[in-house]
Amino acid sequence: MRSKFLAVNISMQFIEAFDTVQALVARCPGLEIAEGDWLFFAPDGTPLEAEFSIEPEVQRDGRWVFTNGLYELRKGNGPNFQEWLSELCLKSGDFRFGTLKDLERLFP
Repeated sequence: MRSKFLAVNISMQFIEAFDTVQALVARCPGLEIAEGDWLFFAPDGTPLEAEFSIEPEVQRDGRWVFTNGLYELRKGNGPNFQEWLSELCLKSGDFRFGTLKDLERLFP
């Protein structure tokens, strides 16, 4: 079984697995990260945090302009993936992972 980088979308309630951190960064918009929609975990389950070199922005100058900024993932603080998942299951039974098979597909 190959370990994966995990991205958890809190607002839409789903988890995606990625082979590389570059693939994860390409998929997760900086604006959504700044809004607190995503949690990230390294293949060993440790938390990752986005560090922006260019902050995302929303501007209105006659029309809405959204920029996602630029970020890298760095070692973060907080619970690891296993602890986070255990805590989530204890607090709420309605987080939509789909089925156990869906969750298992993250770890082929």
